[in-house]
Amino acid sequence: HRNNKYCDICGYEFPAIKEDKIVAEYEVFQKGAPTPKKPNFCPTCGASMKDAKNLRFCEFCGSKIV
Repeated sequence: HRNNKYCDICGYEFPAIKEDKIVAEYEVFQKGAPTPKKPNFCPTCGASMKDAKNLRFCEFCGSKIV
């Protein structure tokens, strides 16, 4: 768990993580607009898919994209 500062098992202190925040890219659909046939995100883990047309499985968690 990266939310904890110390390991639950051995007590090791994790080093501080300094990362840039990732800006989420998403489309906003107007009410009544048709939804895409394949979503551009994984329904299981929420990962963003760059090329959802050709993908059958999520690159991150491995779940099937319907």
